[in-house]
Amino acid sequence: MGYTHGKKWVKQLVQDEALKYKTRSEFQKNSPNAESAARRYGWLDDVCSHMPVIRKNEWKLEEIKEIASKYSKKIDFRVNENAAFLWAKRRKWIDDVCSHMKQNTHWKNKKNEVHQEALKYETRGEFCSKSERYYEIARRNKWLNEMCSHMYYVGNKFKRLVYVYEFDDNSVYVGLTFNDKKRSKSHKTQSSSPVYQHYLSTKLNPTKKLITDYIDYLDAMRIEGEIVEEYKKNGWNILNTSKTGGLGGNNLLWPKEKVIEIAKKYSTRSEFRKNEPLAWNAVSRNKWYNDVCGHMINQTKPSITIDEIKKEISKYTTIRELRYNSPNVYATLLRKNLKHLYSHLINFNKWMIMDNVRKEALKYKTRKDFCSKSQGAYHAAIRYGWLEDVCIHMIPKFRWTKEKIVELSKNYKYYKDFREANKIAYQIGKKFGWLNDTHLIKTNIQWNYESVKEEALKYKNRNEFCVKNSGAYQYALKNNILNEITTHMKILNVKGIKRDTKFECPYCGLKMGANLGRHIKAKHPL
Repeated sequence: MGYTHGKKWVKQLVQDEALKYKTRSEFQKNSPNAESAARRYGWLDDVCSHMPVIRKNEWKLEEIKEIASKYSKKIDFRVNENAAFLWAKRRKWIDDVCSHMKQNTHWKNKKNEVHQEALKYETRGEFCSKSERYYEIARRNKWLNEMCSHMYYVGNKFKRLVYVYEFDDNSVYVGLTFNDKKRSKSHKTQSSSPVYQHYLSTKLNPTKKLITDYIDYLDAMRIEGEIVEEYKKNGWNILNTSKTGGLGGNNLLWPKEKVIEIAKKYSTRSEFRKNEPLAWNAVSRNKWYNDVCGHMINQTKPSITIDEIKKEISKYTTIRELRYNSPNVYATLLRKNLKHLYSHLINFNKWMIMDNVRKEALKYKTRKDFCSKSQGAYHAAIRYGWLEDVCIHMIPKFRWTKEKIVELSKNYKYYKDFREANKIAYQIGKKFGWLNDTHLIKTNIQWNYESVKEEALKYKNRNEFCVKNSGAYQYALKNNILNEITTHMKILNVKGIKRDTKFECPYCGLKMGANLGRHIKAKHPL
């Protein structure tokens, strides 16, 4: 029997629901939960017996050929006649019915382009990941072996290679890898490599030997362990810092037989999970619980009874005590929605006492810090009406008022001076329209060539000129005199031009920096 949003779908209820509809599609569209329950429990044919069976057209090969003959491209056939296209594809008629259509031979003549792209990479994996489009073209056209003939072979998570590094001081490192070239480079450059560390301490160059080719990873793990034991017997110093047999990273493969062998050491699942987390992950990932843990003792604790819960609750007077001293009981109460069993307990916390809130508030200088760093105490102070009392020691927040801004503006004559000296006060006054009540005067300077040139001499570079007097700067820019009045300024942040570099105009002999091109275009047009 099915349940959907609290509704229990028994067969009779599904039957009554199905009788409202004439077709199965209508039944599924308007009552999907009932239809899903009927399908899940095998009642669909019974409850839909009154509905007429609507069969789809059965296409014949000649009919599909006739439809396909209208189109010259396969993509048009698929888009416009999708039902016929899929019918032909599922029955492997597609090549027959589309034989008259034009084939896409766009890449047939670009084999050399694909080859040039493949030459950029050293392995097939790199080719596939970094140039997926060209790799897929080569694969579809069966050029892959030819395109990848220059690439070297690497293993994978199933194929590994065993190698050793021998030093003249009888030290050796044994390892396995799926990419010999990449691993060799890391041993020569990475500070975490035992081979590189030993080289730095002794300045001895190691000799590398390949023990195997790329072989099955299980065989490679076994051979690596055997090689290490052999070197130990012969008195070599083993440089390996980790236990042999590891494949590294998250690609560690755990065959079922190996996991079962490891699990035999433990009598409970908790011990197995704690001591062998990687093997346990393999069990969890592959759902091998019964096969691997069948011999283990079941440690499932009996569920606590209502009488035991009531007995535990009777030990405490507050919910806080219950939560901290019996967390399992408290969790059971929440999970089973048994809040009524502890409704008589006092819901108490330390912020219910004013002295605790006051002590907490004394740690902070402003209300903002109090609110952000101790929200529980702050909101308790608001809830119980203690906020003003516990925050009496705090620095009051300065608030701009109309009277303060008007009083401050009396120290200035012009809007510009007030804005530069008191930016925040100016912005607030402008926002609320309080500046209209001040005696400040708006200054509209009428710029001309002489006044702009005199103003520009006050600044060392154009950026400073633009920021500190945008009115004069914009006037110079609009009237094409900017280059002329800024010849004394240093050139800053111009790519490819040094600050002290000067160029001479071939027409008037004027020397300037990176703006020479603009000067010629403006003053000496052809």
